[in-house]
Amino acid sequence: MRKIKFRGKRKDNGEWIYGYYVYTNELHRIIYEDREGFYVEKEVIPQTVGQYTGDKDISRKEIYEGDILHCLDDGAEFYSEVFFEESTFLVCDNNGVKAPVVIYTKNWPAACEKEGNKFDNPELIQNVGGSKKDM
Repeated sequence: MRKIKFRGKRKDNGEWIYGYYVYTNELHRIIYEDREGFYVEKEVIPQTVGQYTGDKDISRKEIYEGDILHCLDDGAEFYSEVFFEESTFLVCDNNGVKAPVVIYTKNWPAACEKEGNKFDNPELIQNVGGSKKDM
């Protein structure tokens, strides 16, 4: 079964935190366990909240919604952003068309390496859907 968790950037200091996402009283928060084992709740920037796909890239890094991946699939080399729409994780194929992860590539996610995310690395967005040769 896929582990359900989220990440988001803290509103107070911009640090990424990982845990349970809660939206109440018009506040977006992540609840996580600190180093001492206590549960802590911090407000996050809503636009940065992303769900864990349940998959890891070739380097065993967790893949979240909003991540930018460098992929190799049947000889094509391209960049893709991870989306979550209508209860399904989607990625862009090498033509920039969104497709469900399960039909996207025979080698998913082993054929992909996480390059960063659209929040910390906005320059990578221009590469999405393009081949490495185009860059």
